[in-house]
Amino acid sequence: MGNSLAKQLPEPGLGLHKFRLLRVIGRGSFGKVRIVEHRETAKPYALKYINKATCIRMRSHVNTIRERDMLEELDHPFVVNLRFSFQDEFSMFMVMDLMIGGDLRFHMMRRRFVEGVIKFWIAELACAISYLHANGIVHRDIKPDNILMDHRGHVALTDFNIATRIVRGAPHFSVAGTANYMAPEVVSGAGYSYSIDWWSLGVVMYECVYGRRPFRHKKSADELKRALLQEEIQFPIIADVQVSYDCISAMRGFLHKDPAVRLGCGPAGLAAVKAHPFFASINWPVLEAKRADPPFVPNPEQSNFDISHDLEEMLLEPEPLDAKKRIAMKRHKTPPEHACPEYHEITRAFAAFDYIEYERFKTYIETHGAITADDSAIAVSNTVLASVRLDGRPIFPPLDSRRSNSRASTAHIASRNSVNAATASTSSPDAPPRIATSILAISPNSTTTTSSSSTTTTMSTPVAAVATTADDYKFTE
Repeated sequence: MGNSLAKQLPEPGLGLHKFRLLRVIGRGSFGKVRIVEHRETAKPYALKYINKATCIRMRSHVNTIRERDMLEELDHPFVVNLRFSFQDEFSMFMVMDLMIGGDLRFHMMRRRFVEGVIKFWIAELACAISYLHANGIVHRDIKPDNILMDHRGHVALTDFNIATRIVRGAPHFSVAGTANYMAPEVVSGAGYSYSIDWWSLGVVMYECVYGRRPFRHKKSADELKRALLQEEIQFPIIADVQVSYDCISAMRGFLHKDPAVRLGCGPAGLAAVKAHPFFASINWPVLEAKRADPPFVPNPEQSNFDISHDLEEMLLEPEPLDAKKRIAMKRHKTPPEHACPEYHEITRAFAAFDYIEYERFKTYIETHGAITADDSAIAVSNTVLASVRLDGRPIFPPLDSRRSNSRASTAHIASRNSVNAATASTSSPDAPPRIATSILAISPNSTTTTSSSSTTTTMSTPVAAVATTADDYKFTE
């Protein structure tokens, strides 16, 4: 909630010591996810910790910083939201909403689901996708592995590591995502925009219905590209169970190769999805408020995660999160990455964020609206605002130190407020839109900066292709 707070100062107010470490529930290419408990509130969260050295070696530090910046601006019932972020010498930490029900892949591998359950999931995910697009973000990697379920059975999108922004409607040309969930316009090189997320949602729906992806048997990236561009997708009426006409119609809509007529795309957007006969039974206002009862609830008596991650942490982890062991590492180990420019960029740009501090003055924002730099005299003279602190520091420094930032901050706030107003209908009524990042980006010793997430570099070829399964390839920028 403030890009000028991006310098990671040695502050005792926010850090790993604020959380009680519990079990490991997942891992990624260069980090792990574990359940933690916030010591002050006793509320459980999911802690995603990312090793800096590994991240630098994989050239993913820019993506990680961009992901953090994006998540700070988002708050939606069907997105796994960021609650805290901080770093130490060895790792970056992001504390997220805890989704104890596991990911969709975990459940799909264990059983088949009826159309009513699939319909509910796709409807919630459609709301999340519409919200992201209204905020100028395209996810680019929607797949069952990145769809998490809470204890009640609601689903939410996670993993924004390769998400990007659409700036002034300009298309992207870089190849990014997981191959079997990529839209034809990604691999064709013709350029793409928000439409690719609706295609990926269609692939997820197809996989839920049929238990397989449309082109899963293609053994190479070239074969898959040819199939995406030239072959027709088959929609059997009889699979293990009979598939309804409306269900097939919805899948055809999401998986239309022409983005101009694809379901969810175009001016109608989410309204077209809501109007489709397959979703006629959905009470959309109730669903969008997250008050609908999910038709499938994960079993609370069993683990919905792979237990091997927990065993690996105990037996093999070279850099555990145990406080005493980390103190010993700091004394005896100075990674060579500390001297490289990428390490210093992470230290500078991976900002601290505390959702609890934000909540403490949210009521004032709701009452008086966004605070701009032009409100300086009022803010400083107001005893309530003058006492508000973020992570131990005053939000409103002396007036003279902020005058140079006035115009840039006001413009940024106006831009973010217009987006929040446009997307208010898709947000939870109990969770007002987050205030603009630059509201808290006013510091006596800083100048206004632009978040790394607001600029995007497009590339004509993929930087890396990693095989994740026998017939899957993931491309990242």
